[in-house]
Amino acid sequence: MFKKLMKKYKKLRKNERNALMLTIEGTLAAIALNLTNPFYSMFARRMGAGDYQIGLISSLPSLVVLFTLIPGSLLVDKCFDKKKIVASFIAISAVLFGTVSLTPLTGNVRVIVFILSISILNFPYSLYTISWQSFFSDVFSLGNTNAPYALRTKVSTFFGVVTLLTAGLVLAYIPKSDIGRIHTYQVFYILAFLLTLIQMKMLLNVKDYELPKCPVSAKPIEALKSAMRGLKKNKGFSTFILLAFFFHVAWQMAWPLFFIYQVDYLFANEAWISYLNVAYGLASTLMFGYWSKMIDKKGPVLVLVIGAIGMALNPVLLIMTNNLIVALVIYVALGLMSPAFLLGLFQSLLQVVPEDGKTLNLAIYTTAINVSGFLSPLIGVAIYKMSSIYFAMTLSSVLRFIAALLFYLNYKHFSSNHNAVKANALKEMS
Repeated sequence: MFKKLMKKYKKLRKNERNALMLTIEGTLAAIALNLTNPFYSMFARRMGAGDYQIGLISSLPSLVVLFTLIPGSLLVDKCFDKKKIVASFIAISAVLFGTVSLTPLTGNVRVIVFILSISILNFPYSLYTISWQSFFSDVFSLGNTNAPYALRTKVSTFFGVVTLLTAGLVLAYIPKSDIGRIHTYQVFYILAFLLTLIQMKMLLNVKDYELPKCPVSAKPIEALKSAMRGLKKNKGFSTFILLAFFFHVAWQMAWPLFFIYQVDYLFANEAWISYLNVAYGLASTLMFGYWSKMIDKKGPVLVLVIGAIGMALNPVLLIMTNNLIVALVIYVALGLMSPAFLLGLFQSLLQVVPEDGKTLNLAIYTTAINVSGFLSPLIGVAIYKMSSIYFAMTLSSVLRFIAALLFYLNYKHFSSNHNAVKANALKEMS
């Protein structure tokens, strides 16, 4: 059977082989992530974390990213072949997964050690993300990115959902105590360590693509200054950063609030947390193909706006129920809409990011998003403490709606400008 599979693999064209390898790589990453990330807050809660510590779980990793992304991107942009450096970040992530598994052994400071450990883990993971994006756009030309990216996202989301459901059921029903659940979490981190090593191997199997021309002699400080000057000239990219930042503020301020509402108001355990996330993930998997086709027909920005509106409904709908079954339906609705936002955002970003110093510009964008990622969850918890969970979640919904409207208005503005320039050019030619 293995020989038959290898024969089929060898018959694939190079783009198909690379798409397959990156799909497997992304699937392994999703499995490792879904064994650990969705349960960060519950793991900490089982070890005695309070509300502000739950907020730190969302915010502190973003603070780490702020100090690593731009230096890391300068390193990536100096490399002709980004594959090796992406693999290096995956390897560092693997080591840190193993390290996090030891945090329950640190006694009374275990919650703080855990939060610090997962925050440090975000260092290689964030650099992996931007270097992978840059590597991906090197492997596939701009017009050919949608299909392989949608395939990778769809398959990895499906297996991530299966992993999440299995992990939630195991955590809820097999361990008989909190101590047993903590030990189970440790096993999950060890599995993530092993899966991440295999992920690195799959990425290294991506071959036969054209290496980009990259100025190795470029000085990092000069490259950064040039990129910052470029933001003033490239209004499309700089405006996109501002709008994405605003939406992420509205989005990320509710991240810890969702967990608090699920556990403290709906009384969800690990199983229900996995059910809610699985409902979201399955619905997302079903819709990735549809929204990918819509991007081909309508363009990414309009799809992004539709997705943003859908995501704006979620916080206010959730606080209207005190029933976990109804919450499950709400998560399905969110899953139907969120791929539109995620795919639309990524494809829109690729359209406006400057090719010169691409990784550095991606890092500038991601750094802006992580400023929000650090501040917004803490702001969300503070608003909740000063008012109520209902006011804080409603505010998140309102701000998301405003951000969606701004994305649409920006799209109309640049479309009208583009059409005006095109019309003037045709007049001059005639």
